[in-house]
Amino acid sequence: MSFVNRLIAVSMFLVVLPVAPRAETACSFVGETSIKEIHWMDEAGVESNGNNLLKTAPEGWNSAAFSSEYITDDGALEFTAKGTSASRMVGFAYENIDNRFEGIDYAVFLTSYGRIYIFEKGIQRGNYSTYSDGDVIRIERKKGIMTYLKNGNELYVSNVPSTGNLYADVSLYSQDATINEARIYGADTATVNIEWMDMVDVNIKQEMLVKSGGKGWDSGAASIQYIPGDGAVEFTVLDNNDTIVFGLSGKNEDAGYKWINYAIYFSANGSFYVYENGFNKGSFGNYDKMDVFRIERRGRTVTYMQNCEPFYVSKLPSSGKLMSDVSLYSRGARIQKAIMYGASL
Repeated sequence: MSFVNRLIAVSMFLVVLPVAPRAETACSFVGETSIKEIHWMDEAGVESNGNNLLKTAPEGWNSAAFSSEYITDDGALEFTAKGTSASRMVGFAYENIDNRFEGIDYAVFLTSYGRIYIFEKGIQRGNYSTYSDGDVIRIERKKGIMTYLKNGNELYVSNVPSTGNLYADVSLYSQDATINEARIYGADTATVNIEWMDMVDVNIKQEMLVKSGGKGWDSGAASIQYIPGDGAVEFTVLDNNDTIVFGLSGKNEDAGYKWINYAIYFSANGSFYVYENGFNKGSFGNYDKMDVFRIERRGRTVTYMQNCEPFYVSKLPSSGKLMSDVSLYSRGARIQKAIMYGASL
């Protein structure tokens, strides 16, 4: 009898293993507008009703389904536990191998006696918690790191890095087992390196945007891509002695900064400011080389971040398409590692 089937057959006291320490990762972006209810395919021994599943086959690892949606980068799979007396596995997989649980790359095992285990490719990683009716279970990928959560609280961080497309994959053991309210976050949401257009007195050198002329607010560019809903732009500071402005705009008016709707103004003295439509909203401290700055929109709210930490929330509501918009003042000023989350063309 396999380890999993012994767990199903016998309710017993099990020592809870310690949670693995969280790996240091960069912040990611999974916008609310990228939430998609799962549409199940490759169904075997189950009935689907929207994003819910019900096992109809006899007891055994003979019932499964696979999602048509997938994540390409950062994202998450989430569902709500209904009942605590059925055994089922829910997780992410790169491909649909068969109806059993061993083919699921990153899985949560909800047992028929109310406990949660983590399994990866059929290998048991630990017994991490109990669960109750109504608990929200989540498996998420950020910068290649897989994390398992219950009601927003971390259970386990995987030691197996992840890249490539991931689909929701389930295997159900107990008769009448269900999967409820299954959703994927980040499905089909593009994260791209920004491509520049409307370039004035700037060049592209080694994937960096570089000012080619002398000092002055006469050099700039805008992104080809835009964010239609939730999204963000970010870049990495190369020098703390350049004067540049990096931001988001509804349209590109000119090469200066006064028409940029939401912007961070980097001064050559190492300090930075928030400017919106040319108006100074305040000074927010100093920056160092290789700091990562982001401006993100969720709903209608725009937030400014330094190294993943928010430092200002705009009072100016945002709607409609936003493109990245930059203006460079200092001779040789550069924009590098400019990224857009939630991008469209």
